[in-house]
Amino acid sequence: MSNRRFTLSRSLTALALVLLAATGCGKSSPSGAGKQAGTGAPATGATPPAADPARAESAKLEAAIECLNNNSGRVFEVRDGYLGDVDPATGAPLPNRPMNLMGLGTSEPCERKVKAAAALTPAVPELDKASADYVTALIAFRAAWDELDAYYKKGEHKDDQGAKAKLLHPKVMTAVDAFAGAHKTLQAVVKQRNRQRHQAALAATEKRDGRTLDVILGTLMLEASALLDLVDARQPDAPQLAAQLATYGKLVDEADAYAAAHPDEAAKWGSLTNVRNYSKGFLAASKVINRKLTEPTPATASEHDDAVNQYNYLVDNYNRH
Repeated sequence: MSNRRFTLSRSLTALALVLLAATGCGKSSPSGAGKQAGTGAPATGATPPAADPARAESAKLEAAIECLNNNSGRVFEVRDGYLGDVDPATGAPLPNRPMNLMGLGTSEPCERKVKAAAALTPAVPELDKASADYVTALIAFRAAWDELDAYYKKGEHKDDQGAKAKLLHPKVMTAVDAFAGAHKTLQAVVKQRNRQRHQAALAATEKRDGRTLDVILGTLMLEASALLDLVDARQPDAPQLAAQLATYGKLVDEADAYAAAHPDEAAKWGSLTNVRNYSKGFLAASKVINRKLTEPTPATASEHDDAVNQYNYLVDNYNRH
């Protein structure tokens, strides 16, 4: 179960994914494999290894997940900060705002890794296209944002009384809307393919090794991601949420019981105490959302944020193992 990986979730862009190695515990071939010992030349007469579909897809998924984790949240954060300082309809700066736009950070690793992943064979057309479209939209948004940022940094908004801001604003909004669409598409593709891979890997591991702590926690994290999708929905489905709470809650209890009964195995998880604590915290925060569905007053933004934060703490500690 090594090389499994979950992504952090952010408000309005909830994402919960697992990246599992398909073979060999996720370890790539040693440097020099397929070469003659002591030389840098390929082994004479060696047949090039056949393309491994599972490894290719794993690498493509990893590149996509890194892009989503490292870029999407920041794009939406700078968008929201910007819209708080201007008239959202026109882009005209609000009175007494300094107009120091937030920086995007670099997207070069995302661009490079998606390009490299796209070259891997066999192709995964749906994932390859969604990843490429994401990068294209990200680059386009960066170009529009950099132009707007330069406009304000050079003080040109004071020279023309914000006239150009009204021209740049639609470009930025069009670019960020296109990015949001590309993000949503890539997120959905990765979730679907990754969940299928995760379920298959967990089933294979359980068949081989039994219901170990790795299997229990891997399943718990998979169901936590499904629970988060329901909790963070604009209009949570009450029956589905109640059913998922029950499924996830049983896994929380199973993890506790197994860890208590198998202390030696549990000791191999350096962050297990935190994983167990945050699994309960996420369960409790999700129950708050569920209860509010039947109350006159809906769950607050703060309560939704608490559920997302508890999930993120769970993910962070699980990934540290």
